[in-house]
Amino acid sequence: ILGLGWMQSKDAVPALIELAKGTDVRMKRRAVQALGQIGDPRAIPTLMASLQDADATVVQNAIFALGWLKAKEAVPDLIRFATAPAANDWRKAEWRPAAFRALGRIGDERALAGLEKEIASTNAAALAMAAAIRDAKLRARPAGIAQPAFLASADRFYALTRRFNALGGRPGTGARSTRYSPVPR
Repeated sequence: ILGLGWMQSKDAVPALIELAKGTDVRMKRRAVQALGQIGDPRAIPTLMASLQDADATVVQNAIFALGWLKAKEAVPDLIRFATAPAANDWRKAEWRPAAFRALGRIGDERALAGLEKEIASTNAAALAMAAAIRDAKLRARPAGIAQPAFLASADRFYALTRRFNALGGRPGTGARSTRYSPVPR
Protein backbone atom coordinates (compact mmCIF):
# COMPACT_ATOMS: atom_id res chain seq x y z
CA ILE A 1 0.00 0.00 0.00
CA LEU A 2 2.80 2.40 0.87
CA GLY A 3 4.44 1.72 -2.49
CA LEU A 4 1.25 2.78 -4.29
CA GLY A 5 1.29 6.03 -2.34
CA TRP A 6 4.91 6.82 -3.11
CA MET A 7 4.46 5.90 -6.77
CA GLN A 8 1.41 8.20 -6.77
CA SER A 9 -0.61 5.54 -8.54
CA LYS A 10 -3.92 7.22 -9.38
CA ASP A 11 -5.20 3.90 -10.77
CA ALA A 12 -5.09 2.51 -7.22
CA VAL A 13 -7.32 5.22 -5.71
CA PRO A 14 -10.66 3.32 -5.95
CA ALA A 15 -9.16 0.23 -4.29
CA LEU A 16 -7.47 2.34 -1.61
CA ILE A 17 -10.77 4.12 -0.91
CA GLU A 18 -12.40 0.73 -0.30
CA LEU A 19 -9.56 -0.30 2.02
CA ALA A 20 -9.88 3.00 3.90
CA LYS A 21 -13.57 2.23 4.46
CA GLY A 22 -12.85 -1.34 5.58
CA THR A 23 -12.61 -2.91 9.01
CA ASP A 24 -8.92 -3.93 9.07
CA VAL A 25 -7.33 -1.12 11.08
CA ARG A 26 -3.79 -1.68 9.82
CA MET A 27 -4.96 -1.57 6.20
CA LYS A 28 -7.06 1.55 6.88
CA ARG A 29 -4.06 3.34 8.39
CA ARG A 30 -1.89 2.72 5.34
CA ALA A 31 -4.66 3.26 2.79
CA VAL A 32 -5.50 6.66 4.29
CA GLN A 33 -1.82 7.64 4.21
CA ALA A 34 -1.40 6.45 0.62
CA LEU A 35 -4.50 8.36 -0.52
CA GLY A 36 -2.95 11.57 0.76
CA GLN A 37 0.39 10.84 -0.86
CA ILE A 38 -1.21 10.15 -4.24
CA GLY A 39 -2.92 13.54 -4.25
CA ASP A 40 -6.16 12.56 -6.01
CA PRO A 41 -9.17 14.68 -4.93
CA ARG A 42 -11.49 11.66 -5.28
CA ALA A 43 -10.17 10.60 -1.86
CA ILE A 44 -11.29 13.72 0.01
CA PRO A 45 -14.79 12.49 1.07
CA THR A 46 -13.32 9.24 2.40
CA LEU A 47 -10.56 11.10 4.23
CA MET A 48 -13.10 13.50 5.74
CA ALA A 49 -15.06 10.48 7.02
CA SER A 50 -11.81 9.01 8.42
CA LEU A 51 -11.53 12.00 10.75
CA GLN A 52 -14.30 10.32 12.79
CA ASP A 53 -12.59 6.91 12.97
CA ALA A 54 -12.17 5.18 16.34
CA ASP A 55 -8.48 4.52 15.68
CA ALA A 56 -6.22 7.44 16.61
CA THR A 57 -3.64 6.65 13.93
CA VAL A 58 -6.28 6.54 11.19
CA VAL A 59 -7.43 9.98 12.31
CA GLN A 60 -3.88 11.35 12.40
CA ASN A 61 -3.14 9.92 8.94
CA ALA A 62 -6.36 11.46 7.64
CA ILE A 63 -5.34 14.86 9.04
CA PHE A 64 -1.97 14.69 7.28
CA ALA A 65 -3.56 13.33 4.08
CA LEU A 66 -6.08 16.17 3.88
CA GLY A 67 -3.20 18.61 4.20
CA TRP A 68 -1.25 16.84 1.46
CA LEU A 69 -4.35 17.03 -0.75
CA LYS A 70 -4.80 20.73 0.05
CA ALA A 71 -8.45 19.98 0.87
CA LYS A 72 -9.93 23.40 1.60
CA GLU A 73 -13.23 21.77 2.60
CA ALA A 74 -11.38 20.19 5.55
CA VAL A 75 -10.27 23.55 7.03
CA PRO A 76 -13.14 23.87 9.59
CA ASP A 77 -12.55 20.31 10.87
CA LEU A 78 -8.80 20.84 10.98
CA ILE A 79 -9.27 24.06 12.96
CA ARG A 80 -11.38 22.05 15.41
CA PHE A 81 -8.54 19.51 15.79
CA ALA A 82 -5.95 22.29 16.15
CA THR A 83 -7.87 24.04 18.93
CA ALA A 84 -9.06 20.98 20.87
CA PRO A 85 -7.73 20.96 24.44
CA ALA A 86 -5.12 18.20 24.71
CA ALA A 87 -5.04 17.83 28.49
CA ASN A 88 -4.81 14.17 29.52
CA ASP A 89 -5.51 12.87 26.02
CA TRP A 90 -2.43 11.72 24.11
CA ARG A 91 -4.42 11.43 20.87
CA LYS A 92 -5.42 15.09 20.85
CA ALA A 93 -1.87 16.03 21.78
CA GLU A 94 -0.70 14.33 18.55
CA TRP A 95 -3.58 15.58 16.43
CA ARG A 96 -2.98 19.25 17.23
CA PRO A 97 0.45 19.61 15.58
CA ALA A 98 -0.71 17.40 12.72
CA ALA A 99 -3.67 19.74 12.18
CA PHE A 100 -1.42 22.82 12.27
CA ARG A 101 0.88 21.22 9.71
CA ALA A 102 -2.05 20.26 7.47
CA LEU A 103 -3.54 23.75 7.68
CA GLY A 104 -0.18 25.25 6.77
CA ARG A 105 0.08 22.98 3.74
CA ILE A 106 -3.47 23.80 2.61
CA GLY A 107 -2.68 27.50 2.85
CA ASP A 108 -6.24 28.73 3.40
CA GLU A 109 -6.48 32.18 4.99
CA ARG A 110 -9.52 31.04 7.04
CA ALA A 111 -7.10 29.12 9.28
CA LEU A 112 -5.42 32.37 10.33
CA ALA A 113 -8.71 33.86 11.45
CA GLY A 114 -9.83 30.64 13.16
CA LEU A 115 -6.59 30.25 15.09
CA GLU A 116 -5.85 33.83 16.16
CA LYS A 117 -5.71 32.86 19.84
CA GLU A 118 -3.26 30.01 19.18
CA ILE A 119 -1.04 32.22 17.01
CA ALA A 120 -1.09 35.02 19.60
CA SER A 121 -0.06 32.57 22.34
CA THR A 122 3.24 31.92 20.49
CA ASN A 123 2.39 28.26 20.05
CA ALA A 124 5.31 27.10 17.88
CA ALA A 125 3.16 24.85 15.71
CA ALA A 126 0.60 27.62 15.19
CA LEU A 127 3.31 30.11 14.27
CA ALA A 128 4.82 27.67 11.75
CA MET A 129 1.35 27.11 10.27
CA ALA A 130 0.76 30.85 9.96
CA ALA A 131 4.13 31.30 8.25
CA ALA A 132 3.37 28.45 5.85
CA ILE A 133 -0.01 29.95 4.93
CA ARG A 134 1.66 33.25 4.15
CA ASP A 135 4.40 31.58 2.06
CA ALA A 136 3.44 31.69 -1.62
CA LYS A 137 6.00 28.98 -2.49
CA LEU A 138 4.30 26.49 -0.22
CA ARG A 139 0.87 27.34 -1.61
CA ALA A 140 2.16 26.67 -5.11
CA ARG A 141 3.16 23.07 -4.31
CA PRO A 142 1.10 20.40 -6.07
CA ALA A 143 -1.17 18.11 -4.07
CA GLY A 144 0.27 14.83 -2.83
CA ILE A 145 3.72 13.84 -1.62
CA ALA A 146 6.22 12.64 -4.20
CA GLN A 147 9.14 10.40 -3.31
CA PRO A 148 12.42 12.31 -3.76
CA ALA A 149 14.09 11.17 -6.98
CA PHE A 150 17.43 10.37 -5.32
CA LEU A 151 15.68 7.72 -3.21
CA ALA A 152 13.83 5.98 -6.01
CA SER A 153 16.71 3.66 -6.87
CA ALA A 154 18.90 3.95 -3.77
CA ASP A 155 16.53 2.52 -1.18
CA ARG A 156 13.10 1.32 -2.28
CA PHE A 157 11.95 0.62 1.26
CA TYR A 158 13.02 3.94 2.71
CA ALA A 159 9.33 4.91 2.94
CA LEU A 160 9.02 2.57 5.90
CA THR A 161 11.57 4.39 8.01
CA ARG A 162 10.96 7.16 10.47
CA ARG A 163 13.13 9.62 8.58
CA PHE A 164 11.34 9.19 5.27
CA ASN A 165 7.94 9.69 6.87
CA ALA A 166 9.34 12.83 8.47
CA LEU A 167 10.28 14.10 5.00
CA GLY A 168 6.62 13.68 4.07
CA GLY A 169 5.53 15.65 7.13
CA ARG A 170 4.65 12.70 9.37
CA PRO A 171 7.17 12.44 12.22
CA GLY A 172 7.30 9.70 14.81
CA THR A 173 5.79 6.67 13.08
CA GLY A 174 7.71 4.22 15.25
CA ALA A 175 9.23 2.49 12.22
CA ARG A 176 12.99 2.03 12.48
CA SER A 177 15.71 1.18 10.05
CA THR A 178 19.31 0.35 10.79
CA ARG A 179 20.17 0.58 7.09
CA TYR A 180 19.47 4.29 6.66
CA SER A 181 22.15 6.17 4.80
CA PRO A 182 21.68 9.87 4.01
CA VAL A 183 23.97 9.50 0.99
CA PRO A 184 22.53 7.73 -2.08
CA ARG A 185 24.37 4.51 -2.88
